Amino acid sequence: MYQKNSNIKRSIFFVVPPRVVIPAAIVRSLPGYRVWCSATGSPPIHIALKRNSTVLVNTTGTVNIPLYEDGNYTCVVTSRYGTSSSDFLVTFISKHTETSLL
Repeated sequence: MYQKNSNIKRSIFFVVPPRVVIPAAIVRSLPGYRVWCSATGSPPIHIALKRNSTVLVNTTGTVNIPLYEDGNYTCVVTSRYGTSSSDFLVTFISKHTETSLL
């Protein structure tokens, strides 16, 4: 028997591919300061921070680590819905430069 007004609940899920979120294409900081990258999209999302093809961090949360080497870094985010990556350059400034900018 079929009821016309049955209480069937339906859920609609939107699938969103992952997208990298980084602070800037060029990050200027002091050595040891923390740099982050994160992602948006449908979970679970795995985030990896790489430098010269070496994985520094691989996690499912926001990457937030101190960096002691300047150069090119890549944030790679992956889920079952796709992969995205973004490169950024870390350049270090000296404390002398920092105080002269104030």
